[in-house]
Amino acid sequence: MKTKGKRSVSWWIATVIMIISFIATIVFESLAATGGLSILPNPLHNSLLNVLLPKTFGVLAMLILTSRLGVRILQKPQKLLFIVPCLLIAVNNFPFLSYFSGNMSWKEGVDAWAWILFAVSCLLTGIFEELIFRGVIFPLVLDWFADSKKGLFFATLTSSVIFGLSHQLNLFYGADFLSTLRQIAYSTLTGGMFAFTLIKSKSLIPCALLHAIYNFGGLLLTKEQGLGQGIVFDMPTTIMMAVVAILVGVYVIVMLCVLPDEERSALYDTLGIKKKKDKE
Repeated sequence: MKTKGKRSVSWWIATVIMIISFIATIVFESLAATGGLSILPNPLHNSLLNVLLPKTFGVLAMLILTSRLGVRILQKPQKLLFIVPCLLIAVNNFPFLSYFSGNMSWKEGVDAWAWILFAVSCLLTGIFEELIFRGVIFPLVLDWFADSKKGLFFATLTSSVIFGLSHQLNLFYGADFLSTLRQIAYSTLTGGMFAFTLIKSKSLIPCALLHAIYNFGGLLLTKEQGLGQGIVFDMPTTIMMAVVAILVGVYVIVMLCVLPDEERSALYDTLGIKKKKDKE
């Protein structure tokens, strides 16, 4: 992303690879919704494997793409203390109140392998989605607005909204429209949190790990994709999550408003972005 010509080529490459990955994901998600590929004898293991497989191919595709774009995503994270509140959001995604009030129960056939497959699936999903939205879309949008002081705002907003809208795929798992709409809105907000994590840490590693923890807690006891069943998000759980989300949201906005120029420049360097005056 050092010249306009290369940037244009990068956009085309990114678009083609993401379209192919999206189509592949749709195919696998559709198969999973109808029973999926029957590979393992245990039905629960089989359903988890059908979630894991497309993410494995997706991670490989996105790693190739980010390498082609010159985005240095695996460097040592910085300023990790600043993202501790984001960790609170990730951990709080587990429905503690609903679980301890007895509204949840475990599925039949939950064993060590089920836990392993579920954990690996959450990790791969976190890596895959962060590679797409913070490793590809975020730097590409930021590159187009590199000379604007609002560049980080546009990149954060765009990547977060697209991230939120991508959760329409949950309809393939049998989720109803209203719950999907609620998740789209909440995922857009968490997308902003993951973008903030990238901005402060200058690395995609903590973004992927936070995302994996967030998915692990939020999906663990769900009937569609997890190991449990019952009422996941009852009213007390929803209220607690909303309160924590508002507090952390205010913190993130304040921290972005006072972001030092040297941190902004370090982020640009990590993402391989040069301002117009630097290209001349």
